[in-house]
Amino acid sequence: MAVYLTESRRSKRSRAVPGSRLKYILFLAVVLASLFVAVEAALWLAGVAPAADNSDPFVGFAGYAPLFVPGIGADGAATPVTAESKLPFFNRQEFPAQKAPGTFRIFCVGGSTMYGHPYDDLTSCCGWLRAMLPKCDPSQRWELINAGGISYASYRSVRLMRELAQYEPNLFLVYSGDNEFLERRSYSNLIEMPAFVRATLAGLGHSRVYTVVARLAQGKRAAQLTQDGGRLLSAEVDTMLDQRFGPSQYERDEAWRAGVLQHFRYNLEAMSRIAKDAGASIVFITPPSNLADCTPFKSVNKDGMSDTVYGEFSRLLKLGETALGEGQAGAALEFLDKALALDGRCADALYRRGQALLRLGRYGEARAGLTQARDEDVCPLRAPSSFIEAVRDVAAKTQAPLVDFEAFAAGSSPHGIPGKEFFLDHVHSTIEGYRQLALLVMNVMAETDRLHPGPHWNEDVQLRVKLDVEAEITPATHAHALCNLARVLAWAGKHEDALPLARRAVEMAPQDAENHFILGVVLENLGHREEAELEYEEVKRLEDARD
Repeated sequence: MAVYLTESRRSKRSRAVPGSRLKYILFLAVVLASLFVAVEAALWLAGVAPAADNSDPFVGFAGYAPLFVPGIGADGAATPVTAESKLPFFNRQEFPAQKAPGTFRIFCVGGSTMYGHPYDDLTSCCGWLRAMLPKCDPSQRWELINAGGISYASYRSVRLMRELAQYEPNLFLVYSGDNEFLERRSYSNLIEMPAFVRATLAGLGHSRVYTVVARLAQGKRAAQLTQDGGRLLSAEVDTMLDQRFGPSQYERDEAWRAGVLQHFRYNLEAMSRIAKDAGASIVFITPPSNLADCTPFKSVNKDGMSDTVYGEFSRLLKLGETALGEGQAGAALEFLDKALALDGRCADALYRRGQALLRLGRYGEARAGLTQARDEDVCPLRAPSSFIEAVRDVAAKTQAPLVDFEAFAAGSSPHGIPGKEFFLDHVHSTIEGYRQLALLVMNVMAETDRLHPGPHWNEDVQLRVKLDVEAEITPATHAHALCNLARVLAWAGKHEDALPLARRAVEMAPQDAENHFILGVVLENLGHREEAELEYEEVKRLEDARD
């Protein structure tokens, strides 16, 4: 009996232990959760924002300088104004810190296309909206602030939007996608990371406790990131093309391109969240590009080609180019088809083939070929098809209005292939193209009840606004725009394309030293050193005369 009772007690004790452990675990979980909530609340009171609100999980930044700094307007009121240090990248803008009642405030965000390059704010999409909206709908006050930055990619625009969100925005216009490959950064860690881990870290990013811990860890890694040139980017734009060798730095890197695309989609979704949290709407714009009249910036042959195969490919490509130059499109197509059978991803061969098809009147095939040539460009300064589709997808996913400018450019161009009729270079539209974009934006605003056109808004009024804006563009302004175009093309290594533009800029404004300087740079890079020296001497003469 004694033995039985002992075993019974042991049995009861063994059965009671799991329950006790469960209670202990639950008690510990409650204590830890309470502690976590208390620390989270303390950090909230201390003003610590979650990492998801202010950080980028793909890249780090060395710092941030605001676009707008405090200023005083003509009426003595507080007026944010563009910081002097930002003027190389942005138009000078200012607006009242306190938004007046009945004001609809729009921030235009993106890269140089939103900036208005190669001109400036006056003829940008934002500038045209500023000129047209009061005429279209005078029932409210309109404020248009151009926050498009030259060479600004989506990850920099996200940081900028966080700054702009404090200024009572009603609407953000976002035109992004052409600058995503300008700055080198590494995505290897995130690409290799399992999807569930990325999702978990993204969720943790909404916690202030996690944010503090992550910042401490990042602080220790910042120096190493800087040395490695990895995920830590400079506070301001530092493009790969600004480096000595320009497009030569670019190589075919599928993993990197996949990371850039993933990052781009993340940034578009982040922009949508920022707008929503600020109580504003957002409109996305798809980025079109010059397909018909823009050669690829860099072509690379596929890996593993033997010397024999490469030699044959090069011979066929040269024969195709020669035939095309002599107006023999049919013969050129035959040579180029054979070349592409050896290497179907050479952007230059694809472009030449597209040109041959265009001259043969096979327009559908030509558009497909020229689009593929853009997408295979190893130095992608034009948004590839996957990035254009990403804009459409994110707009649909976030239920944001979309201005399909890419589709409009195709529909407005001969044979549906945008070229020099619509673009001044690879991505920057003509002045009329920017005006048409503004009208497309206004249509979307009207469809979404943000704009109420009055009965007086018609084609005659639109024409008067157009003439008024164009009257402000002087010959010197046109020359400056041509000089900007030449600078961009030279910046990307296309000195032959830049030369006629630089010469025209000098002809239109011969007293502008900058025009002579850019012409000198282009001539020097083309090997015309004596002519370049003459231009540099003229620069010195003009600067001395000015002093």
